[in-house]
Amino acid sequence: MKSIRKQSVLVLFLGIFSLFCFLGNTVYAEENKGFALAEQLQNFFVELSEKVRHSVVVIEPLKDFSQPQQKKDPPNQNPPDTPDKPEPKEEGTGSGVIITADGYIISNYHVVGEADRMKVIMADKKEFIATIVGRDPDTDLSLLKINSLIQLPFSTLGNSDNVKTGQWVIAVGEPFGFKGTTTFGIVSGLNRDSVGINRFEDFIQTDASINPGNSGGPLFNIQGEVVGINTAIINGANTIGFAIPANLVKEITDQLKVSGRVSRGWLGIGIQELSQELAEKFNWDSIKGGVLISETFVGQPADQAGLKHGDIILKVDGVVIETQKQLSKIIAGFKPGTTIEIEIAREGDIKNFSVILNDREKSMD
Repeated sequence: MKSIRKQSVLVLFLGIFSLFCFLGNTVYAEENKGFALAEQLQNFFVELSEKVRHSVVVIEPLKDFSQPQQKKDPPNQNPPDTPDKPEPKEEGTGSGVIITADGYIISNYHVVGEADRMKVIMADKKEFIATIVGRDPDTDLSLLKINSLIQLPFSTLGNSDNVKTGQWVIAVGEPFGFKGTTTFGIVSGLNRDSVGINRFEDFIQTDASINPGNSGGPLFNIQGEVVGINTAIINGANTIGFAIPANLVKEITDQLKVSGRVSRGWLGIGIQELSQELAEKFNWDSIKGGVLISETFVGQPADQAGLKHGDIILKVDGVVIETQKQLSKIIAGFKPGTTIEIEIAREGDIKNFSVILNDREKSMD
């Protein structure tokens, strides 16, 4: 009887020991699995950084040593009571990204300014002199071109319409002169149009660390495509940055390649948001939306079509209009010479007009 009890205890002990061994091995295996996944993710980002960094360049002004070098004033600093105003990088230095093997480079207008040529430094430290193909101050974009006997490393523009809040992104540039700096983060917001630095805004917001010197550099997705051009930061908050979406970049650079400038539609009106007080004055229910025409410029498209002060624009080519910025962006998106249909409210009645748009830049000369 004692022998049977001893055998039972031994069996129980061995069973418990085996269970602990099994559980220990399971925990160890799970830990190893976690480490393996972390290592795979780490390796992926290392390889991605290596892949994209070769297309990112530093852009610097050409120094004229025939003239005495004057000390520059420090860049504009926001007063202490306005810490949230976005501040672009100081004009003249920054980053860029090569988008074609034959040497087209995208950067910011505020990096290039009105220069005719800029110095471009590659990731492998080779230097080139770039000519300015075209520039667009209204979106803060510039297109440059360098010539090389060999094909250059480049990155392609992705479809920024596919960008989602929360997705991973990578910013590469030259913050504070540290070339090839790579930071990772997520897209923290889309369609930011009230940043207050460009005439036409539709920014991607990111928490990937962006600092002075990143201006003009690319924002990549995890496929290695350029989904934005880094342009601005919130002063004092390096995790709130803004990038021009790639689809807008492509639209602008396609025009710059052809003509060196951007042509935008022009109505020739002054506009303002429709308040309750203004809506009542012009016999309209402001809940229905719309943007008020505050003035029409003589001889310009709106005036020629019959639009006038006090009209409330409700729709443009069937698109409901809700804000000034939306209206400006839509009109600017049409090519000069395009005929558009505008629905307005006038003294409570709905009317429709056909308007042939002018070229904004030429109309303002």
